[in-house]
Amino acid sequence: MEKLCLYEKNNSKKTRVYGIASTERARKEQKDAHIKQLTLGMIYGVGGVLLNEDRWDNFDVITLLTEACPDIPDSLEAARILESIDILISHIKIETKPLYQQSKKVEDQVKMFRKQADMSQTDAYKAMYR
Repeated sequence: MEKLCLYEKNNSKKTRVYGIASTERARKEQKDAHIKQLTLGMIYGVGGVLLNEDRWDNFDVITLLTEACPDIPDSLEAARILESIDILISHIKIETKPLYQQSKKVEDQVKMFRKQADMSQTDAYKAMYR
């Protein structure tokens, strides 16, 4: 069974939110919000198109990225992205507490499913080698 990405409370390091901006003004806002500049990589999809097109039009765009788990819903990283947006856009308030609570529920469910899968594999091996 392939391991799914899952954050462990006691040994997890908090992932960082990265950003890339289309203009110098946007880069300054990003820096003021303490969002680390993405220095190497490619931005695909809508975010990449917005960055490219709006750079030519001198329109401020910031694309935010974080390391996320591809195999399960990653509400923890979604909350971290929203916290960064909350800092960048000062006239709005984004409540991330429900996302952190949802993240905990998902983490607990995945742990339970893993435990059940491990137990069923162990039982299958025992039955096979009786």
